[in-house]
Amino acid sequence: VACDKHGWALAYTVEAGNIHDSQAFSALFVKLEPFSPEFIIADSGYKTPSIAKFLLEKGITPVFPYTRPRGKKDFLRP
Repeated sequence: VACDKHGWALAYTVEAGNIHDSQAFSALFVKLEPFSPEFIIADSGYKTPSIAKFLLEKGITPVFPYTRPRGKKDFLRP
């Protein structure tokens, strides 16, 4: 489901439970594109380099959640 800043649904897709969000993005974006979004705020399921590149090429600013660096705890810390 894609919503506007007031929470109104603008577009949606229904996919099987075994389909990852990133695979369903293009179908959702086709329905969302006529609204000419300036920003797309999405959860981590849509946070892929290809989706980010696609949105930036369209002039849309992607806003994704912060991902904490992974690795050994306290690595390179005094």
